Amino acid sequence: MDSVHAIARALFIIHHRLAGRYGPLTRPQLRILSLLAQSSKTVSELADQLQISSPGVTQALDKLQLQNYIRREPVLEDQRAVRIFCTPAGAEALHEALRHYEQRVATLLTNLSNTHLETLSGILQLVVSDDNDTLERYETKEREQ
Repeated sequence: MDSVHAIARALFIIHHRLAGRYGPLTRPQLRILSLLAQSSKTVSELADQLQISSPGVTQALDKLQLQNYIRREPVLEDQRAVRIFCTPAGAEALHEALRHYEQRVATLLTNLSNTHLETLSGILQLVVSDDNDTLERYETKEREQ
């Protein structure tokens, strides 16, 4: 159990060091654009996936729309609903944010040898292997852009 405690503490510290802005985006904006880059969504779909309220999503979307990062289109089958799309400007902001984040991670890992980096990468792959957000999927998306 001491190992789990030490890992949890280290992850908390790492999360704190990496928190804040991601280039042009905040973390919530990054999460929203990451989902929208995969496929368009309704507000309720975003709220469910992000586990936040619909008004919270709408507020974040308003800010993203002001920056031309998203566009809203009515859903023909449901006049109350809108479908949200990531714009080319939003895709570029997401790409920049991920690049900025990667630079921050690289800075955090500067003291590790290549062997340690490979070991850590392998361990993290195992940790996220059951998750839908695998590193391989992110790398594939990055190559496509």
